[in-house]
Amino acid sequence: MRMTFRRLSAGTVTGIAFLFFANVPRAHALVEECDRELFSKMNTLRGSVTKIVDGDTIGFLFRGLDYRIRMSGIDTPETHFQGKSQGYWGERAASRLERILPVGSRVTVELGTEKCDANGRILGEVFLDDRDLNQEQLREGLAVNYCIYPDDGCQEKSEIVRAAIENGRGIFGEKPRLEQLPYIWRNTIRGTAPHRF
Repeated sequence: MRMTFRRLSAGTVTGIAFLFFANVPRAHALVEECDRELFSKMNTLRGSVTKIVDGDTIGFLFRGLDYRIRMSGIDTPETHFQGKSQGYWGERAASRLERILPVGSRVTVELGTEKCDANGRILGEVFLDDRDLNQEQLREGLAVNYCIYPDDGCQEKSEIVRAAIENGRGIFGEKPRLEQLPYIWRNTIRGTAPHRF
C-alpha cells in the first residue's frame, strides 16, 4: 500500500491544532490573586477542585479562573514551607483531603467576614455537599484551630479541637508525635517570634 503525503498550509495546521487543543483540559498554571473588591460582594462561591495544595489549601476553579482557597479557622501541619516539611502529619492531612476531594470535585465555599488573606488566597469554609471539611480536618485531629481576626466560628472550632485532644486523635495522641503546632513551627523556620495570638 502506497501512502501519499500532501504539504499542509499554515492555516490548515493551525486549524487542526485548534480542534485538538480546544478539547484538551487546560492546566491551570496561572493562579489568580484573591480580588477583594469582587469577593466583598459575595458570600458563597461554587466551583471545582483543581488540586490539593496541602491539608488546608486547595486549588479552586471559579468562573474559569484558578484561585487558592485557604480553609479558614484551621491550620494543618506543613508539607512545603520555605522548602521544609513537617513530614508525616503534613502528608497525612494533605492526603486525607485529597481522598475526599479528588480533582474535579464540585464544592461550595462559604466566605467569612474577611474574604482574602495576606497571601492572596480566598478565605472560606469548604463544603462537599453538606460536609464541612474545615471541621472534619479538626475532628480527625489533623488540624488545629487558627483564630485570627475576624473570629468567624472560632469558639465552635476550638470545642472540636478540645474533643480531638481529649480523645487523642491524630496529632494529639497518635504516633509519631508532632513536635510543634504548625503556626509555631512556621515561626521557628522563619526565626521570628509569634506576632499573632
